[in-house]
Amino acid sequence: MTPPTALPQPLLPLDSDNVSLEIVGGKGVNLARLLRNGLPVPDGFFIPVSVYRAFVAENGLDDVISAALAGLAADDPAALAATSQVIRTRFEQTPLPPALADALKSGWEHLGASSVAVRSSATAEDLPGLSFAGQQDTFLNILGIEAVKESTRACWGSLWTARAIGYRLRNDIPHMQAGMAVIVQKMVDARASGVMFTANPVTGLRGEVVIEATLGLGEALVSGQVTPDRYVVSPDGALSSKTLGEKATVSRPLARGGIVMERLSDAAQIQALPDDAILRLAEMGRHIEGLFGFPQDIEWAITAAGELSILQSRAITSLYPLPRRLPAAPLSVMIGLHVVQGMMEPFTPLGQDVITHLLLGVGRIVGWRPDFESQTLALPAGERLWINITGILRYPRTHTKYTEVFQSIDPVAAQRITELLDDPRLAPVPKRFSFKTILHLIGFMIPFVGRTLFALCRPERAQKGMHRYFEQQIARTRARTQQDDDLWRTYARRLALLDELDTIFPDIIFPRGLPPIVASMAAFFGILRRLSQEAGQPQAYLEIARGMPHNVTTEMDLALWRTAQSLRADPEILQLFTQTDAVELARRYLANDLPRTAGQALDAFMQRYGARGLGEIDIGRPRWREQPRHVIQTLQSYLTITDPAQAPDVVFARGARAAKAATEQLAAAVRHQKRGWFKAPLVRWASRRYRALGGMREAPKFLVVRIFDIVRQALLASADEFVQAGLLSHPDDILSLTIDELHEIAREQDISAAMRTAIAQRRTLRVVEM
Repeated sequence: MTPPTALPQPLLPLDSDNVSLEIVGGKGVNLARLLRNGLPVPDGFFIPVSVYRAFVAENGLDDVISAALAGLAADDPAALAATSQVIRTRFEQTPLPPALADALKSGWEHLGASSVAVRSSATAEDLPGLSFAGQQDTFLNILGIEAVKESTRACWGSLWTARAIGYRLRNDIPHMQAGMAVIVQKMVDARASGVMFTANPVTGLRGEVVIEATLGLGEALVSGQVTPDRYVVSPDGALSSKTLGEKATVSRPLARGGIVMERLSDAAQIQALPDDAILRLAEMGRHIEGLFGFPQDIEWAITAAGELSILQSRAITSLYPLPRRLPAAPLSVMIGLHVVQGMMEPFTPLGQDVITHLLLGVGRIVGWRPDFESQTLALPAGERLWINITGILRYPRTHTKYTEVFQSIDPVAAQRITELLDDPRLAPVPKRFSFKTILHLIGFMIPFVGRTLFALCRPERAQKGMHRYFEQQIARTRARTQQDDDLWRTYARRLALLDELDTIFPDIIFPRGLPPIVASMAAFFGILRRLSQEAGQPQAYLEIARGMPHNVTTEMDLALWRTAQSLRADPEILQLFTQTDAVELARRYLANDLPRTAGQALDAFMQRYGARGLGEIDIGRPRWREQPRHVIQTLQSYLTITDPAQAPDVVFARGARAAKAATEQLAAAVRHQKRGWFKAPLVRWASRRYRALGGMREAPKFLVVRIFDIVRQALLASADEFVQAGLLSHPDDILSLTIDELHEIAREQDISAAMRTAIAQRRTLRVVEM
């Protein structure tokens, strides 16, 4: 390595301790770290970012750049290209100052290399959260000091490629804050080169190293002109697969400088990288990943003598993040709650915490109370919540049954799970429950079975009892949100409601809400489906499910239809709702600026259903009463229905009549079978119970959503007081905090500057529909 004393100012040696992103750019920081940790990085030096900035300022290029960028749009490729050409031409035509030219010549001479590589290293490059790869230029096989100077200016100018300008515009990265360092290194006489990923970039599997290799220099591979060899090294260090590519194009250095692309006819039969070198390179890659603490995308080269060199390393930005606490072994299978719920948007921090506590609360039924901080049952990753189903897949009785259940939720995910079942690491493992667990389970099941049998015997009473019990829980929760004259005492009481949400499943939903639903499913699947199959009409039982009463979603749609009809009755209101944008109507509703009749009609609907919303299982997401646009859009859609036969209430009634007729048809079909005298009444008996109870299957979720809304509104009320006290900028900032952080506020009776900074950062991670 060139001694630091041998380099004139302002050049820096590659292994300098005095480097940072602002000094030598992202690529430079990574190379310096690799070299200091003993990795084989080609010798060279840095031209720091400060030199670029001085060059720009001294030659008035900042004015040229600002003028060229004025009014530029990221979605105008022609304008981006023209702007880039203007800026880069000025860089290339402006000579280096004499002092820098002399320093560069001295540094080049100290390298003692016949050829060098001149590489760009931008201050916003090779960062874990961004992907600037390939936006700036690298110049290979540069001969002579004049060519080095020219390449240096070209590297600086490559900060202003059309691609880089557009990327910064799209990501709101200030142009003038970007800077460029240049790296000058000895050229590696590469027999083969390529890239290495320390995690499989296709499957996301960590620990599986994927190496792509081609003959000669890596330019043909990086530019996509060659089909490379592909080698895969498994997490245990074995070479698990090897595929030879055509490698028909090879990059070679020219004697006069620069490179040339040549065609090869027999390269497909040549393995670019020998097996022993593959394993050495993979081991080196794992070491590099350990240094940076994240899977890496590494460029490498190997000489004819078998000497490996690392040319650069950057984070793989395309990998989906893993849950932080999930160990690499044993194998775990996670399913996204957003998949189950059909909710693709990010969850809020509070939403993640609340749902996790809710799910963990189920364990109370069998006496299991996991520690929130160490549990691996429900973990966040990528701002979504992931549920660990490994235990279900490894339990003998549910090993294959789970995929059957999940088939109706997400067939693609079910297929993937089915494929995983062949993995020996997911083989069923017999498991015995502890005596304590069995006692808890018996204590839960005895009343549960009793309530289920009662629901089968008295379905109407069970349905009414479940509805009444749920309404009592709503009233009890709402009564505890009242405000008193002390801000912090009120906040602590409201926070207590949040802490108690984990009792909803074990104390309310499972013991009281589930028995009627289980009874309805027993009647539907256990009796009606079986008798349909025996009658040779396997789909007949599905008709009995049409026009189901007591279904909260159906009731909500019918209520919204009645709201639409009340609006239609007033010609002026009808005109207003059919000719005004939903966003404007929503704004007017929230401002209490709609006609009185329209406002009252919407208020009546919101009184019952305003707790619902898009992504409603996330307590941090807005409710319809807060953002009513979706409701108004549906109202506007209903107002376009002019055919009486298509009215939702008419369609619902028609479905109910069809279900009644289907019951009689199935009863008639089984009457002629063996023991038909018993089966025909059984069809009617089961149909009555299913139709009395089946619609209640959405009632538990509606209860949870309503309780979420009560707690949410209570927290927002306290947050509004925090805003008035100058502690928060906006009330919904509180929803970007975790439960622990909300408790910290209660303890400290203050919101720290660090917490407010965290709120701002977290809000940028989520795009919530407004």
